Amino acid sequence: MPDFEASITVDATPADLYALISDLPRMGEWSTECTRVTWLRSTTYAVPGARFIGHNRAGAIRWFPQGVVVDADPGRRFSFRIHFGPIQVASWSYDLTATPTGCQVTESWTDHRPAALHRPLALIFGNRRDRNTAGIHHTLKSLKTAAESPPPTSPAVVSTRPGILTADAAETEVAVPGLQGSVRLVVGGAVEWGRRQASVPLLGLVLTRASC
Repeated sequence: MPDFEASITVDATPADLYALISDLPRMGEWSTECTRVTWLRSTTYAVPGARFIGHNRAGAIRWFPQGVVVDADPGRRFSFRIHFGPIQVASWSYDLTATPTGCQVTESWTDHRPAALHRPLALIFGNRRDRNTAGIHHTLKSLKTAAESPPPTSPAVVSTRPGILTADAAETEVAVPGLQGSVRLVVGGAVEWGRRQASVPLLGLVLTRASC
């Protein structure tokens, strides 16, 4: 039985959420302690038996646990074990279930540390149950935010043909000091102004600037 588990519903497919969870190098985006994960032995994605190193931080304390992937069932379950050398530390798992609006994910933590180490380790790392309980809630909320956020918009490509608007675009004409005429801020496309042009990404918009 897990020592602690929690669930959250997400407006994303099980497959999409699994892709985030199993991308361990991104763990630092969700976790309160793990800043990043490095795959070992030329591994580049999660499969059972894949090994990795975690880069963890809590205040001034740094530590580097070793891990191995146990389950990697896309859209259903992802789990791994953590150890320090021969000492088994913990198991972590993520179980996904489809819902009418997306999916539910349950994150579980099981403590495998020898009982004799609980007290001395608590003096260094704090109460592990309390920290992991808070960490799981933070991780689930962060995964939900990432999964439900729209993908970033790529800047539009500027046409090399004068007078061509390359895509349907919302645009706003603005005056630029020092230039005769004006330029246009374009969302979702690109425009030509005069005989020459250049494009600069600007906060999700494209600023098309040209000289006659």
